[in-house]
Amino acid sequence: ERSTTSQDAAISALADALVPLLEGRVGTKVDSKTLIDGAVAAAIEAVQELTTATPVEIHHYDGTTTTIDHAHNMLPRLLYYVSTRQHVYMHGPAGSGKSYAAWQAAEACKLAFSCLSLTPQSPASLLTGYGNAQGSYITSEFYQRYTEGGVFFIDELDNASAATLTVLNTALANGHASFPIVGTVKRSPDFVLIGAGNTAGRGGDWHHPERRAIDAATIDRMAFLFWGYDEKLETALVDQQNPAAKPWLAWVRDVRAYVEDQTHGIRGIVVVSPRAAIFGARDLATVAADTLSLSAIAESYVFRGLPADQTAKILSACPLPTDPRRE
Repeated sequence: ERSTTSQDAAISALADALVPLLEGRVGTKVDSKTLIDGAVAAAIEAVQELTTATPVEIHHYDGTTTTIDHAHNMLPRLLYYVSTRQHVYMHGPAGSGKSYAAWQAAEACKLAFSCLSLTPQSPASLLTGYGNAQGSYITSEFYQRYTEGGVFFIDELDNASAATLTVLNTALANGHASFPIVGTVKRSPDFVLIGAGNTAGRGGDWHHPERRAIDAATIDRMAFLFWGYDEKLETALVDQQNPAAKPWLAWVRDVRAYVEDQTHGIRGIVVVSPRAAIFGARDLATVAADTLSLSAIAESYVFRGLPADQTAKILSACPLPTDPRRE
């Protein structure tokens, strides 16, 4: 769809140059137009294969099989770590599907799942639980997973306080941990921790300047997985919402590449995650153009209140595509 006249001319010239060589090899007449058409068909088939998310199958010891149709390309590695009860830290940009993948891994491995999001003000008691005025232990979900088994998912681990991380590290370091009132308890052999954050745990970056460095002792307990944007998965999820939204998806990716280019001076100001592509595709399928314009959808999921001059700069480099609802 993006081929220009000059590109078409170059393709034709290349095909014409190949014709004599091919005719000498196959011993028969070769038409350059047929050659181009065949190459285009082959290219389309190759692109479809490259942009199709591969389902993941998990074969259980009891003979059953779990199939995950829409799987991130790193999910098999996460499944391996969870199945071997190796603690994991998933780090990557916003909207890359870390939380959902952690839940998928727990479901696929037939483990209970609990989750928690941390801030610098989150007390350690969110993990340990606490004793009330009557001397009874008020349990926590972390305690339940630690003692009964299952996946405990901590989002924004790189935003936690040092005190909370110390408690966590102590629980991971040994086969036991101390909790209020109940004292020392053994860790279940089926307990596994999955942490997630937008940074690699080494401190802030462009998008998250205030994130904290995770101490080396905690880092040493976990396998690290970079959880980036999986474009195959993004394509599959957009197609699921609206097969006609491919121009919108292409535009979202153009903007993503543009704002991530340091030379444009916008990096760190705008996050263009797969959510923008998926939510926009949904709106294009369900809302009339007269009710919600394409520019309004772009404002809602891409620009998100960005100053007008910055928005204009992006649109100048990456013009909006034609609205598929008006074709």
